[in-house]
Amino acid sequence: MVKHQIIHVDYMCNECGNCKSFCPYDSAPYQDKFTLFANQKDMNDSKNHGFLVADKESGECKVRIAGKTFDYKVGTEPEAVPAGLRGIIDTVVKSYSYML
Repeated sequence: MVKHQIIHVDYMCNECGNCKSFCPYDSAPYQDKFTLFANQKDMNDSKNHGFLVADKESGECKVRIAGKTFDYKVGTEPEAVPAGLRGIIDTVVKSYSYML
């Protein structure tokens, strides 16, 4: 069984709150979902958990979890980045690079 996930794409969101109003899961996706950031400034300006792809060719990323930032390279298995989040990041970089 394949599980689907939703990520918050920071550069496509104006944080209007509509997703919170209409979310069937009592959530505010623009605040609660793992976020894809377009650049370091956007990541610095947000408190969201998420990631930034610093170099899509090499797969170098910055990942923020619980207020701490870690380096991550696509396809590796550092303990600091949980497997589920690694899967989301790897999928975005490998299969949805048009979003980067």
